[in-house]
Amino acid sequence: MRGLAQVAFAERPIAGVLVLAGIAVLIPASAVGALAGALAGAVAGRLQGTLNRAQWEAGLSVPNPAIVGILWGGASASGDAGILALALAGCIGLEQLFRPVLDKARLPVLSAPAMATIYLVASVYGVFGESFWHGPPTLPFGDAGVAAAILLIGGAMATKSPIATVQVAVLSGAAALISGWATGGAALGLVGLWGFTVAPAAFGVHAVFFAGSAAGAWAGLAAAGLGTAVWVLWLAGPLAAVAPPLLVPFILAVWVMIGLVARTNGLLVLDPGLWAAAGHIRRAHARGRPVVALTGAGISTASGIPDYISGSWLRPDFPASAYSFERFVASAPCRREYWNACDNFRQAADKARPNAAHRALTNMERQGWLAATITQNVDGLHHAAGARSVIALHGEIAHVKCLSCGWTGGWPPSGMWRRYDLHCSECSGYLKPAVISMGENIPPAVWREAEQAVADCGVMIVVGSQMAVSSAVELIASARRAGADIVVISLDPPARSLAPGDLVLSHKAEEALPALALLLDCPDGRRWGMIRRNVASTGTA
Repeated sequence: MRGLAQVAFAERPIAGVLVLAGIAVLIPASAVGALAGALAGAVAGRLQGTLNRAQWEAGLSVPNPAIVGILWGGASASGDAGILALALAGCIGLEQLFRPVLDKARLPVLSAPAMATIYLVASVYGVFGESFWHGPPTLPFGDAGVAAAILLIGGAMATKSPIATVQVAVLSGAAALISGWATGGAALGLVGLWGFTVAPAAFGVHAVFFAGSAAGAWAGLAAAGLGTAVWVLWLAGPLAAVAPPLLVPFILAVWVMIGLVARTNGLLVLDPGLWAAAGHIRRAHARGRPVVALTGAGISTASGIPDYISGSWLRPDFPASAYSFERFVASAPCRREYWNACDNFRQAADKARPNAAHRALTNMERQGWLAATITQNVDGLHHAAGARSVIALHGEIAHVKCLSCGWTGGWPPSGMWRRYDLHCSECSGYLKPAVISMGENIPPAVWREAEQAVADCGVMIVVGSQMAVSSAVELIASARRAGADIVVISLDPPARSLAPGDLVLSHKAEEALPALALLLDCPDGRRWGMIRRNVASTGTA
């Protein structure tokens, strides 16, 4: 049933039941074919091992064989079970060929294997002088069956995204007018255009590939318009005499829109992990639970700042232990080297600018999706990007502090620390760059603020952190105790083991976070303007 739900871009078993019922009240033979195809796809998907266990359990091996069964039941060949068995086997085999090619192109498989199978079967019929297509099948329940089918399948869509379902319903009126004109009032005109093109294009792009976002609404509208144009041109041209358009306009329209948005933004729009992350955040927001980001060095590498410990600002002939807090307090040479290292880092940070990942988190904060950003970084790039709710666990390199009275201020003139120790003018305590050294405690007030931020969070987004520092590990553990979903975005493997329910996305922060922001309706303004202009021109065309 979950696999049959995927036919309508839904995922719950009840949605699969609604899809099957909708097909049954329209064409009973197609419902039989759908069930046969679903069973064949489920068994084959488990035996072949092409999909991982989670993908198989989501029913992703089912839709294409099920669609073959649906179309088989609506054609004159519906009485030949042997043809159906061969068609299902061929579809399952073709899907194995299609997936790696389309994955490389970063496009979804959709129903391309099913369409290739049906057209191939029709071609074989033609070789033997017979026709696979014998016009529209008889509708046992007439117009009432058509209406019931639309309502049932619409109900299945609503279990995935009510908002996207409403958009599809609005488009149905236009589909009815166009289909009546293009088919001369044929009984299946509305079902053909609505079910094969408008509904799957608008709903799939909006609810699935763009996770119910505003960008998805625009792209879904354009996909429905583009698919309708292809559908009408197909029926008005010579191709109509060879074969019906079926799902081809839908497939082409979705591929075009996904490719357009991906090229415009360089976004990971096809990563189901990002759809899941957006879903976690939306659910937490609906429950009134805050979302918190925890960022590490990986978010700043695209700004030209490598990892703090392994950076070129450290002397290679000076042991790392010499930069500890204990050695800073005890040794004048270690103090000088620590100041030199921090000055080197500060110069690199001064030249750096916030990248797309910093801007994405800022946009998420401004739109109310992100309550706070807790950062292990000291480069100040979150503040530079315009973020306001930033908790700098390890301080900021732009300041110096007194170890005795806590005074903070700007840096002294360059190189002064090489001539003599720097002391506070207020209490004569040692001055030190305002960043946390190895072995130095995080200020209690900062730590309390961080703990309060995660105390009731619904989602923690861990970005660019290897989770090797004890403070990060403890905050993540606190978020888990609060029942938060943990989303990890990092190219580097974590130093600590993750919990079974954690969502791990192996992507660059500057690519993944803008994609996530787009799915949450808070993308970069300049890029979003480009999307709307491009989508509008595509829809008009």
